[in-house]
Amino acid sequence: MYRAEATINICRIVTDVGTTNPYGLLVPANATVKPVGVSGSDQKFPPIAGYTDSLADIHAQTGDPVTVHSQNSGSEADNEILVLCGGNVAQGAPIMAAADGSGKAITGTTGKWILGYAKESGADGTFIRATLAVGFLGTVS
Repeated sequence: MYRAEATINICRIVTDVGTTNPYGLLVPANATVKPVGVSGSDQKFPPIAGYTDSLADIHAQTGDPVTVHSQNSGSEADNEILVLCGGNVAQGAPIMAAADGSGKAITGTTGKWILGYAKESGADGTFIRATLAVGFLGTVS
């Protein structure tokens, strides 16, 4: 079971790297750390008519349990997730967490940890399907 060490929004890339206590605590990932997976799409607070602000996107707050979709050894379909884009992402591109620590997905670059690969194209602020394939995007020599 994972718990949030900071506020984690829905469908964001998360990591346990950099937390003050490495025992099951998660924070939104940035571009320099290995991701654990993606936070769940369920919201902590129910939708309230006429009330729109950042509470609508919260999956967990400090101390709350976090649903994490992480890579498993099953089929590609078992490793499909939904993630929020932090920029334009092309179908088939490797994706990684944005450098700002928001946990949003951007196109992966060489020398960084990636979450996996985009199954469809998306723009900033849109949700896309992706296949989990956590790894380090190196160069071929």
